[in-house]
Amino acid sequence: LQSFVPHEQGWANCIAWNGDGTRLFVGSYSALKVIDVARAEIRGFDWPGGQVTATAWSAVGPRLVIAHETGAIRIVDPESLQVQKELKLSADAATSIGWSHDGRWLAATSHGANPTVEVWDSQTWELKHSFRPGRQSDQLAWSPKLPLLAGTSYQGVTLWNVETGQAVENTF
Repeated sequence: LQSFVPHEQGWANCIAWNGDGTRLFVGSYSALKVIDVARAEIRGFDWPGGQVTATAWSAVGPRLVIAHETGAIRIVDPESLQVQKELKLSADAATSIGWSHDGRWLAATSHGANPTVEVWDSQTWELKHSFRPGRQSDQLAWSPKLPLLAGTSYQGVTLWNVETGQAVENTF
């Protein structure tokens, strides 16, 4: 396997490993690559619909989520990249997206005029929470043990309890 895989359709702007570390997903402006490290194979796909802005593999089941500059969020089969479900952010393009460790929740953050952190229940695809942090939230991280979602911004870190929908009192 090469140490550098050129991306013909522009720079690679998001990247994510699958749960067992055998495949790597790379997204750019209009193309996607799935790199199977175990087999030393690279599969490329043209991807209409604009720039891929964020991506994440689910630790539970074969699901890959891909976010686009349009605000579209697509849950796809990682083998065929066939869309299984499409969601829409209420604000701008996602800057970060991620599954909870048990696969129950999917969260995305966006910034712009109305920064938003949105959380969907992956069993029903119902939007459960829409947090308005009041400032840009660039990155998200799930607690591996608690129902907490953390978001970063230039002003610090905010924690949200996804079961109650409430922000933890203190911002760090």
